[in-house]
Amino acid sequence: MCGLIGIVHKEGNVCEKIHKGLEYLQYRGYDSCGISVMEDGEFYANKQIGPISGLKKNCHSGKIGIGHTRWATHGCISIKNTHPFMHKNLAIVHNGIIENHSEIRDKYPDYHWKTGCDTESILKSTYEHLKEYRNINDEITDHADWNYAFEKMSEELDGSFAVAFMDLSYPDTLFFIRKGLSPLSIAVSDDFGAIASDCLALSDMSDHVIDIENGQYGYVKAGKYEIKPGNINEKRHIIKSPKMSEKSHDTWFAHEFHTQPMVLSNALHKFNSAFTLSDFEKPKFIDILGCGSSYYAGCVGKYWIEKYANIMCRVQMSSEWKDLKGYDRTIALISQSGETADTLAAFGKQLGAHKTVGFVNTLGSSLSRAVDHVVPTFVGQEVSVASTKAMTGQMLSLFLWATKLSGVNKQDELTELFEKMSCLINKLPENTKEVIDICANVDDLFILAKGNLVPIAYEGALKIKELAYVHAEAMSASELKHGPLAMINPDSSQAIIFLAPSSSSLWSKMLSAVEEVHSRGGKVIVISDKPEKFNVNYSVKMPYIEEDLAPFLYILSMQWIAYGLAIRKGNAIDMPRNLAKSVTVE
Repeated sequence: MCGLIGIVHKEGNVCEKIHKGLEYLQYRGYDSCGISVMEDGEFYANKQIGPISGLKKNCHSGKIGIGHTRWATHGCISIKNTHPFMHKNLAIVHNGIIENHSEIRDKYPDYHWKTGCDTESILKSTYEHLKEYRNINDEITDHADWNYAFEKMSEELDGSFAVAFMDLSYPDTLFFIRKGLSPLSIAVSDDFGAIASDCLALSDMSDHVIDIENGQYGYVKAGKYEIKPGNINEKRHIIKSPKMSEKSHDTWFAHEFHTQPMVLSNALHKFNSAFTLSDFEKPKFIDILGCGSSYYAGCVGKYWIEKYANIMCRVQMSSEWKDLKGYDRTIALISQSGETADTLAAFGKQLGAHKTVGFVNTLGSSLSRAVDHVVPTFVGQEVSVASTKAMTGQMLSLFLWATKLSGVNKQDELTELFEKMSCLINKLPENTKEVIDICANVDDLFILAKGNLVPIAYEGALKIKELAYVHAEAMSASELKHGPLAMINPDSSQAIIFLAPSSSSLWSKMLSAVEEVHSRGGKVIVISDKPEKFNVNYSVKMPYIEEDLAPFLYILSMQWIAYGLAIRKGNAIDMPRNLAKSVTVE
C-alpha cells in the first residue's frame, strides 16, 4: 500500500536519496507521491500525481526530509490529499488507516481541515499534544515533549499505522511511531539516520535495519536513535532488491514468469538443505490462511496435504478465519511479503494455543518473526504486483511440506516437472495466440476445472481481472448444472475456458462438462494435453503431467493468457490500476 521514507544526513542533499528510496517503494503500488525537505527553518514540499519521476523537478536541497508514495484509501487522488502534509512546525507521512479519524476531527470543530485524508487527524492531534506539553514545561529534555505526544497518540488513535514526522524545533531529528500491523524499520550510521516502511527503501544506504514493533515509538538522527518502550530491538540483514538491469524482459511480470522453472529448481535445492521436521510434530489438523494468490496456493496445498500426509485440512481467507474451539491444530499462514495485514490480524486472533507455520518469501518480515516455524519460499523478491513465481513458490513449499510429513519422496518427479515447465513456457506464446484473440473480444470469461485445478481456475480468473481488467469468473465444472449453466448464451460476449488434463481422475466427467456447454452454443476453449478428445474449435496444447503436479503447469497457461490480454489492451503490466503489491491495511 502506501510507502514512507525519511532521511537525516550530516552532509549532502537528502532529496536525491529519498527519491531513490521511493523508487524501491513504487513496486507496492501508488497513485501519487511527494517529498518534503526541511531547510533554514522551513518546509519545502514537492508533490506529484502519477509516477515519482516527476518529483525530480523542483527538488529542494536539505539535510533532512521525508517522502511518500500514496495509495488512496481516504480522500480522492489529488495534490491536496498527497503526502507529506505540513501544519505549522510539523510535517508528516503516514502508512495505514486511522479508524476513528472522524471522531478526532470532531474534537477540533474550529479547525479548517485542508484534506480528505485520515492522516491529517494525526497531524492535528499531534500538534495539539506537543503544544500542550510545551506550554506547561519551560525546559524540555530527552525529547520529553514527543514522548508525551506519542503516549497520547497511542491512547487516542484507533487503527493500524506507521508515521514519520519532521519538527522544526528539532532540525536534525526524525520522529516515528508504529501501532498495529503497519511495518516500520530504521537504519543508523555515523553519517545518517533513516526510516522506511519497507527496508528495501534503505538498501542503498545500509546492509542492516532495526524493525520497530507494534506499540513502539522514538527518534532517529545521524549516529543515534531511541526506541520506546524497550530499545533492545535487534538488527537484521537486508535482502537486496533486484536491480532494473537484472530484468530480462520488458516487464517484471514477463521476467518473473519466464524464470519460474529456474527459480523453483533453486528453491527446491535450498528447501532440501534448510528445512527439517526435527522440531515439528505431525499435526492432527491444519488450518491454512492466506489472501489472494496465497489463498489459492493454500487451496492447492490442501489437496496434497490430505492425500499424502492424510491430515485433515481447512483453508480460509485470512480475513474470514474463525477459530474452532477444542481442536488441537497447526495454523499455516501464507504471505509473500510477510506483511499482509489480514493475515497478521488473523495471527493475533487467539493463536497462542496453536503451533504456527509461516510460508513467507521475505525473511525478517513481521510474519516470519512472529510464527513458531518459518518455511521460506526462496523465490527472491517479486516486483510485479500480479504474482507469478511467488505463488508457484508457495505451491512448491506446500507440496514439499506435504511429502515430508508423509515420508514420500518426489524429488525426481519435481526435476522432470521443472523441465516441462521450461518447455511449456517457450511454447505458450505461439500456442495461445488464437485463444488470446478470442478472449480479447469478449466481455466475460468463465474458467472451469475439477479437483486440484479448481484453485488454479480461481487464480487464473484473478490474474485476468488484475492484468486485463476483464470480468472473469471461476468455478468447479461440477457446479455447472447447479445454476451457472443458465449463463451460457451463444449470443453473449463470453468464452468458457476448461482446464482438462487427461491424467485427472475426473477426466471422463470433464469430457461431459465440456460437451454440455458446447451443445448449448458456448464458445469453448480447452486447455489440455489431449484437446483432440473434445469437440471444440479452440484449444491450448499442453504436455502430459501426472495429476498431482498438474497445478504447476496449468497455472502457467493462465498467467500467460492474462499477460497476453493485458498487452493487447495496452494496460500497465507491473502496476495494475488500483492495486498494491503489499496489502498492509485490513
